[in-house]
Amino acid sequence: MSVNLYNFEPFDEFLSSFLKPKKYNYTPTMHFAKNNLLKTKSVYQVEQNREYIASAMLERYVYHNLKAFLLSNEKAPYFEKAVHFDYLPDWAKEREKDGKDVHIFCKDKISDDIKENMETVCDFMYDTALSYVDKRIELFKSTQKKDKEIKINLDSLKTINEYADFNSLLNAAKKGDAYKRKQEEKAIKAAEFLKDSLYGTESVMAFDDGMQILELKSKVALDFESREMCHCVGDGEYDDNDGQKIDIFSLRDEKGHPHVTLELRNGVLKQCKAYGNKKPKEEYLAYIREFVQTNDIEISSDMKFLGMFKQDGKYYTYDNLPKGFVYKGMLDLSGIGLKKLPDMSHIEVTGSFICDRNHLTDLKGAPYKVGGSFFVSSNSLKSLEGAPIYVGEDFYC
Repeated sequence: MSVNLYNFEPFDEFLSSFLKPKKYNYTPTMHFAKNNLLKTKSVYQVEQNREYIASAMLERYVYHNLKAFLLSNEKAPYFEKAVHFDYLPDWAKEREKDGKDVHIFCKDKISDDIKENMETVCDFMYDTALSYVDKRIELFKSTQKKDKEIKINLDSLKTINEYADFNSLLNAAKKGDAYKRKQEEKAIKAAEFLKDSLYGTESVMAFDDGMQILELKSKVALDFESREMCHCVGDGEYDDNDGQKIDIFSLRDEKGHPHVTLELRNGVLKQCKAYGNKKPKEEYLAYIREFVQTNDIEISSDMKFLGMFKQDGKYYTYDNLPKGFVYKGMLDLSGIGLKKLPDMSHIEVTGSFICDRNHLTDLKGAPYKVGGSFFVSSNSLKSLEGAPIYVGEDFYC
């Protein structure tokens, strides 16, 4: 069943990313007839514009065949069913009234596998189009009729029956020489990247899934990290350390790509940054927690988004505290983007509890007892459900 798509513009932009570059010497005398047949008596013009003609053929194929293929699967993860129809046009509302689903294209949910397959198919079909144009040129030259026009069907890719479905086309493309060459080039580049990523580093912790934490022990290693992660750990930024001991670590995948950079200053974890100095994704924090705990590393108060702390020589996570646990001192979870609190309803906090500047809508999970003040302002509270039974000082909401 074909998808009723609301936002065709970003979908078409996504398709356009797979078109081949149009490098050509286009001349106004080249005429594209309404019946999609290019006619000209000048074989020289066709030879000079063969890449442009092949690009035009590929464009027609992409917006016809590949577009139809993607739209044929309404259960694909990159199509989300529209729920709110207030902002949709009248045609979408009418379809909804008729019991027909309307979908929204979500580019961020297109998997890398789909992108790679699309790229492979488009490379193959572009080469197929070039081959078709060259054969038409050769055929034209082989005829001796000077008054005959060279004719090229711009829709010829759309009529190749042996590639009637995407999977058969993909299989054919993967058997092609161009695909094999591209895969070999990718493998060489990947090997070179991995080699570069390991230069001047030392592995200090390896995980079963291929992830590892490396210590960056050279200027080259720091510069590599800085370039790949788009932050200032390299380029001599840490040469002047005011006598402090600074150790830099990197969480890398099996291909050598960094995902989190860690800074330890005098043995204390001071910084934990993802690409562009952003907060690391939750999927990477488990590795960092294990690294911290295994190496008995002290945690700076700025590292509260890690979701763990150390008390009386032992590490704990906020979402897995034992019943009756007493947190000593002030517990600060402010400004870390919380939509809900970890379940701490069974613990006591002796100092103040701070969870302002988040996105909380209720207080479920808050400690049942807070010895100091309770700060929960600058949230999106709709209810005080879950608030502490006892607050020793002030309650700010």
